Amino acid sequence: MHPDGLKNCDQIMEYGIMLPCHPTMTDDDCAYVQQTLKDFIDADGNP
Repeated sequence: MHPDGLKNCDQIMEYGIMLPCHPTMTDDDCAYVQQTLKDFIDADGNP
């Protein structure tokens, strides 16, 4: 851990969202991520 803490990083990790992104992602992979995120949002953020 950083001795002074990393307030901004901690906030991003707590409230942000990490989406997959890599060079080998296919269009089907992207569609799956999109649909999964849409389903999550449509369920008011409840898995």
